[in-house]
Amino acid sequence: LSDIEGAGPTWLSIGTLFGHGGFVKACSFRADGQLLATASRDKTVRLWKMVSNPTQVSQLRKFVCLEVIRCSEELCCVQFASGARIALLVAGTLAGRIYFWNTE
Repeated sequence: LSDIEGAGPTWLSIGTLFGHGGFVKACSFRADGQLLATASRDKTVRLWKMVSNPTQVSQLRKFVCLEVIRCSEELCCVQFASGARIALLVAGTLAGRIYFWNTE
C-alpha cells in the first residue's frame, strides 16, 4: 500500500485459485498460513495447501487443492478455529446449518 497522500494503494496479486463451480462466499487461512479453506455456493469447501515457499512478499504463491468436502447445501462462510483442546474447520450454509470438521 502506498503511504503517499493521493497516490492511492498499489495492489499486487500474488496468486489466483480456480476450482469452484459457483460463487466463492468465504475464505479462511489457518493460523500457520499454510492451509486455506474456501466455501462456495457450489456446496463445497475446498482445502488448499501452499506449495511454494516465496522468499519475497511480491513473489507468487502456489496452492494445490488437497481436498473437496461436499455438503448438502450452499455455503456462505468458513473459518478455521483452534483452541486448547481441538482444531476445527467450521462452515455455515445459506439454510442455517453449521458443519464442523476436526482438522487434527
